[in-house]
Amino acid sequence: MFDSAHRILLDKLAPQKIVSREEGDLVPLLTALQEHKYNIKNWKNEGAVYFSYLHLPSVLPQGEEELEAARHKISTTGHLLNNLPYTSLTEICAVNMMGLRTCTLLVEVWRALFGETENRELLLTMKTFPLPSDYWINDIITKLSSDIVSEEQLDTMVH
Repeated sequence: MFDSAHRILLDKLAPQKIVSREEGDLVPLLTALQEHKYNIKNWKNEGAVYFSYLHLPSVLPQGEEELEAARHKISTTGHLLNNLPYTSLTEICAVNMMGLRTCTLLVEVWRALFGETENRELLLTMKTFPLPSDYWINDIITKLSSDIVSEEQLDTMVH
């Protein structure tokens, strides 16, 4: 019963709610299913990913410990988005939208923790997130990559 409900939610409802920006409607449904996660075959790779995404912070935490915890949760969730079904146009749009939000949150947390430094690790983390190829964040990733490569080439030439 719970496995079937999970399948219907993931196949029919969840991607559409993300795309239409009505993801709040998913919280009570996923919360109810989460209570029965051991009876759901693909919960860890599907329902749990939506659940984690929908519980990402909407406001930047203040303390360093809270920021570190948020960074870990955001990074993990962004990477796990790759486990979601990614075949229909709606699924592709939903996963990309979630990837964009997750990436934006990570950049905000990263800047709060490290300022403008430590871009290499940020870049490596963001490269694991599903993102549409034409989005501005890919421009940032490309720029960061070229900046890092340029810095490494400069270091090699200097030394």
